[in-house]
Amino acid sequence: MNYIIKNYKLFLSDRYGNTGRQISENVQFATWSESQRIFLVTQSDGKVITKDNNGNSIRRICDGAIEAKFEGENILVRTRNGNQLLDKYGNLIRRM
Repeated sequence: MNYIIKNYKLFLSDRYGNTGRQISENVQFATWSESQRIFLVTQSDGKVITKDNNGNSIRRICDGAIEAKFEGENILVRTRNGNQLLDKYGNLIRRM
């Protein structure tokens, strides 16, 4: 799945970089999980949410994040207080 962030908005894109459907607004960081088929979006206000490929919100994972990315089936969230490993529902597994 190709995606691009332009002007703090997350868009789907083709292989040439042309934007398509808008997925989310206020985006600082985003990743795509091919196995789960969902986006993990870190917004400007620190919220981490998951969205499907149509832009529908699935779940709010946490608040106060700087960056979040997939670590296998789990989610690694970087905050000011350190890193946290969360499951796909937002439950805390471990602080690092």
